[in-house]
Amino acid sequence: MKARKLLAAALTGAMIFSLAGCSMGSNKYEKALKNLDYEEMEEYDEDDVLEYLEDGTYYTTKDEKEIKKMCKDDYLSGVKAKNLSSLFVGGKVDEDNNEMFIVYSLKFKDKDSAEKTFENFVEGLEEQEDQFKKYYDKDSFKTDSDDDFFAMAFDDGWGEFEYYEIIMDDAKTISIIVAVVTSDDDVYDEYQEFYEALERDCPSDMLKNEPSSKK
Repeated sequence: MKARKLLAAALTGAMIFSLAGCSMGSNKYEKALKNLDYEEMEEYDEDDVLEYLEDGTYYTTKDEKEIKKMCKDDYLSGVKAKNLSSLFVGGKVDEDNNEMFIVYSLKFKDKDSAEKTFENFVEGLEEQEDQFKKYYDKDSFKTDSDDDFFAMAFDDGWGEFEYYEIIMDDAKTISIIVAVVTSDDDVYDEYQEFYEALERDCPSDMLKNEPSSKK
């Protein structure tokens, strides 16, 4: 999936933030994004969405109607809103360079739904890995996995890099972290800093090559 489509997916997710404005307290992702000076989106205003994304933003909601709307995002395809008790989303978009970094944290009502959704996401990335094996050199993509995560990094050879990770944070919570970058500037730097704040290995470390500066 190319950056333009990924960017569109991120913007679509942002555009449906008809948010309820409830406060749920901080979590590790919120804290990591606060360290990057990302600002909480306190209420929805369509005119301000892009501005928030350009500067970095995050939001958490328990509202069932809002969760249902947000689950229409491409990245959450297959997630059943009725199974979620809360949804956290945060990220940053550089529209000029077709770059983005986004994180979702999904809290499920029961363990079975969380586990099944995690397995579905992993199967999707494994299928993508099989396609890469047919068309790309083995150094162009790498994967890493364990019982509670699956990570993938991809270099398309034309200056675009894509990074994915699905994480089983606990028995009822899974997270999706995605970045698409074309340079080593703000979005890429903050994506790596986000992982440093989590004290977690960043998928970008799996590839030999990395984005270079456009300056």
